Amino acid sequence: MNVSVVIPAHNEEQCIEGCIKSIYEHCTHFRIDPEVIVVCNRCTDHTGEIAAGLGATLISDDSRNLAKIRNAGIKNAKGDIVITIDADSIMTKEYLSGCIANLNSGKFVGGGTRVGFNRKSPGIIATKMILDLYVRVSGLACGAFWFYRKYYDAVNGFNEKLHFGEDMDFARRLKMYAKSINLKYGISGKIITSTRKFDKYGDWYFFRLLTTGQKTIRDSVTGKDMSFVNEYFYDFNNESSAD
Repeated sequence: MNVSVVIPAHNEEQCIEGCIKSIYEHCTHFRIDPEVIVVCNRCTDHTGEIAAGLGATLISDDSRNLAKIRNAGIKNAKGDIVITIDADSIMTKEYLSGCIANLNSGKFVGGGTRVGFNRKSPGIIATKMILDLYVRVSGLACGAFWFYRKYYDAVNGFNEKLHFGEDMDFARRLKMYAKSINLKYGISGKIITSTRKFDKYGDWYFFRLLTTGQKTIRDSVTGKDMSFVNEYFYDFNNESSAD
């Protein structure tokens, strides 16, 4: 199985080692030798050298656009199968075994996964319940993606006109394409992701976003107002810097 794993990373020296080691650990279990690609986005810390030291290929893309960043890594991937995962997330054995089983069945174009968090609290549990409900109702999961490269190409990858929500848009289009060729969009296990945004903004911050600032969030999708995406995504790790 020829697999590439693409990791977007902006100042991720605190998380990148754990992410990459989890990929190698579980791929080794399934006798997969993955190509790991880290897309360094405006990194001013040791993300690149840590990733390179673990055998990852480094790509540089300084866009303030997650779709462009993801696409840059995937366009350089050599694998017929591509997995995307964020640098603050950990791959699980359950996730990878599900991906392999689904892809080997010949019934899937690819799919996504649910998200688990690395600590619990009432606010985080409530957030996870909302996210799981969305997955159940929509049939879409965006925590990390797995897909055959040819189907990614068929839907033209991630939409670079979107500055936010590119993951949900990609999942929706991939699912629609799967249906058009009588295949499926699947959901495989879960990944474990950092609660650092809960740590910074509070364990109930997700619910505040649902009830306040909706216009700002909507405008961020098209780049009309970048304040939300800059704070919560593109500048989130700006405090990280090399010693």
